[in-house]
Amino acid sequence: MVIAGNQPIVIDKARFGEKLRQWRIDGTAVVGPAWHHFDLFDLLTKPAWHGAPTWETGADMAARTKDLTVLTDDNMATEFRWIRAYPNGRPIAANY
Repeated sequence: MVIAGNQPIVIDKARFGEKLRQWRIDGTAVVGPAWHHFDLFDLLTKPAWHGAPTWETGADMAARTKDLTVLTDDNMATEFRWIRAYPNGRPIAANY
């Protein structure tokens, strides 16, 4: 998954950690009290996954992938059904 934007993504680490501490599934905390003293953002972003970073900047990603072949899904136009998605007419995309 990639989270991207035209401006740098700024994560509120305190809010991120608090939301994880509040997260419940069927009333049971996903992140139990034993983990509450850890910096949960660092726990999720610092460990490497199979030797690769789990969190990287756009510049890092561009450098890492600069020699890879670009693949596109250029057949999406034929797969997308405008009538079903926009029964009242196709929207006009601004600035495109």
